[in-house]
Amino acid sequence: MLGLRRVSPIRDAGGQVAQLAWFGLDITERKRAAEEVRRLSEIVEQSPASIMLLDVHGTIKYTNQAFLDGIGYARGEIGDNIIDYVSTVKGISMDQLNEIIATLLAGKVWRGEYQFARKDGSARWASAVVSPIKDADGHVIESVWFSFDATEQRQAADEVRKLSMAIEQNPCGVMIVDVGGHIAYANPRFMEITGYTAAEVIGQHQKSLTARRAPKSQIILMHNVLAEGREWHGEYEYVKKDGSTCWVSAHFSPIRSDNGNVTHIVDIEEDITERKRAEEHLKASLREKEVLIKEIHHRVKNNLQVVSSILSLQANRIGNLEAQQALEDSKHRVRSIALVHEKIYGSDDLAVIDFKGYVENLATYLQHSYSASNAGVDLTVEGDAVKLGANVAVPCGLALNELISNCFKHAFKDGRPGHIRVSLAGGERVTLVVEDDGVGLPAGFDPREAGSMGMQIVNTLIEQIEGDIALDRSRGTKFTITFSPNQ
Repeated sequence: MLGLRRVSPIRDAGGQVAQLAWFGLDITERKRAAEEVRRLSEIVEQSPASIMLLDVHGTIKYTNQAFLDGIGYARGEIGDNIIDYVSTVKGISMDQLNEIIATLLAGKVWRGEYQFARKDGSARWASAVVSPIKDADGHVIESVWFSFDATEQRQAADEVRKLSMAIEQNPCGVMIVDVGGHIAYANPRFMEITGYTAAEVIGQHQKSLTARRAPKSQIILMHNVLAEGREWHGEYEYVKKDGSTCWVSAHFSPIRSDNGNVTHIVDIEEDITERKRAEEHLKASLREKEVLIKEIHHRVKNNLQVVSSILSLQANRIGNLEAQQALEDSKHRVRSIALVHEKIYGSDDLAVIDFKGYVENLATYLQHSYSASNAGVDLTVEGDAVKLGANVAVPCGLALNELISNCFKHAFKDGRPGHIRVSLAGGERVTLVVEDDGVGLPAGFDPREAGSMGMQIVNTLIEQIEGDIALDRSRGTKFTITFSPNQ
């Protein structure tokens, strides 16, 4: 490319312009250089990186728009030199600035991070590279600062660091294995539990290091669940490096890639050996106490049977029929209490008894006791399986004894045949029904006002368990007792 510099006329002898002399200079390289400078200037100005140019005295020669956008200040608000800038953004310490300057003067590149404050007061982090610019003689004449906002990366790094510390210092053992079963990571607690070192664990197949004493069915279930990409939790015994064992509570969870494929399994294990020992000790202690309590109930039952036998002997030695009947009634009451202790002694659960089974036993006992005078009377027990504690079963049993005994003694006079029905229904309130098709009760009979000892006992016991009693005389006699099983 030619650049026009001058045009001169050439005249003839008469002084007339005969020709023009053109003088030119080739400016191609200059144009190319100017274009390159312009292009580089646009690149620097439009660069997403923050760029600042300083001379050797620290005077700010240039800042691009990304630099100003990053700090939130206008060019005129940050001063003319690096000291003004540092004072404005309140981040870089003087010690750090001196370190940067010393690095530049030594002709070296400084890399690092520093904190600064935007104009709006928000704290940010910058990742910077500061490079010296040298003249032909190798002297540093300027420096250029390239920086990027590293706040998000710093925060992410902090989160990773905290997560790493949480895993490293976790009181549970943590092991990460790939889908092939090779151990990619194990924290210090895992080493402590198993007795291995990191060098013996990382990269090894987990089967070569660990032995789980678990039922085969549990191992198969665990593998199947993990193969389906689901979580698994369980407890098993663990064989350590030295051959000793410990119990662990393990939780396996899949780690998935962005496309959802399982890449690793994380195994979090808690050493529960001491808890297991405490549980076994507690179970042994409970078994001892159960044996002791059962023995107590057994002895109480035997003592009550002795009392019942004494009452029978005494009744047989007395000639007064009324006294004999009173002793027989007392014997039945003692027997009804003894049956509760007998049921508890034979039960796996010492807190409650099968009350329906108790009712059947008591009914059978009373039917046998009164069979001589009531051979034609049939007795049936039906209903739900109800569980009652001894504190409720004893008063209920005594009340039931009185009601069934009254049926045998009063409902079927002169040997007439008949039927006694006892039913039991569970629920929030238990319903106990005793009914017969005998002669019935006199008109106006009120069980709450009855003067007989038997009904007084019934009323007292029903009140004791906070129950209700109702009488129906429409067909024979029917007593309905309702009460709460939870007392």
